[in-house]
Amino acid sequence: MSDIDRAETIDGVYTSTNGILTFVQKRIDVHGWYETEIPAHDSGIRAALDRGGAAFGAWDGDTLDGIIGLRIEPVGDDPKVMQLEPLHVSAPYRNQGIGRKLVEMIAERAWSLGRIAIYIS
Repeated sequence: MSDIDRAETIDGVYTSTNGILTFVQKRIDVHGWYETEIPAHDSGIRAALDRGGAAFGAWDGDTLDGIIGLRIEPVGDDPKVMQLEPLHVSAPYRNQGIGRKLVEMIAERAWSLGRIAIYIS
């Protein structure tokens, strides 16, 4: 995952107060990975695969340009809902349909397991 350039500018964040979702403008420039993120994503993907989940990657030669994972454990109490995590596409490869294709592949996998929804956090 360290091949993925996760640089991005975030325009704001959503907060939930008493069940009301509010957008708060706040510029956040993300330049790279935090020290703990790559090992956490790696171990999360491995754990998901060990439990029957799925993961797919997009490659340009030997360079990983995008990755997506799917946890098989139900979200909340609903056995028909699985969680997507992580989804990353490297900055130079965005807006080329890679993320869409990765999501389609994960959705097909979830559907084949009898799930009807994917939770994205």
